Amino acid sequence: MSPVLAAALAVATLALAGCSGAGLEPLGGVGTDEGFGRCDAYEGRGQAQRAWRDAGRPASADRDGDGRVCESLASRGSGGSGAGSSSARSSSSEGVAQTTGCERPSRPVVVTYSRREYPHITDHIEDAQRAGYPRVMRIKREGADDRRDELLEGIDTREGMDRDEYPPSVGRTASTASAASVRLLPSSENRSAGAVLGETLSSYCDGVHFRLRLTP
Repeated sequence: MSPVLAAALAVATLALAGCSGAGLEPLGGVGTDEGFGRCDAYEGRGQAQRAWRDAGRPASADRDGDGRVCESLASRGSGGSGAGSSSARSSSSEGVAQTTGCERPSRPVVVTYSRREYPHITDHIEDAQRAGYPRVMRIKREGADDRRDELLEGIDTREGMDRDEYPPSVGRTASTASAASVRLLPSSENRSAGAVLGETLSSYCDGVHFRLRLTP
């Protein structure tokens, strides 16, 4: 190998090493050759989460098996729990009301969940709605973490499971035991649903109504 070629290869190697240390995190460790690109290609964790779901939820992209990828990315806008993950926190804006620079549609925002992709989540939503819990909710980010913690205090969970709430804490004002239905669901499914909720609501102001729509 010529000295010039060797020097060029050394520079390229150093450049790649620098990129890997500069926050260019692969999507859950999957390289670009598998079609996922890197986490910094996405605007937020919700967008990366959807790309992962669209790709069939490959296990290699979710190193710790918690159903979330690109966890170093901020979740754009918060939104509280998932359709209500008790263990997944939203972004640093969680608990802060969003009232300016956001959208205020006249009709409820629709958050869509597929029964095929979220069988346990959608079952819980349907059962809770049949039990009388509201179908249309209002975004209230401020205090969402506290409402979740107060509601779930004393309710045990187990490995691989999350305590799912309906209505989610971002969509209710109360934290008493009767404020929401709570059910243990698989963590991966629940946290993925939480990312969908947070991403969908991210551009909307506090006070905006939203509802969950279930599809096949």
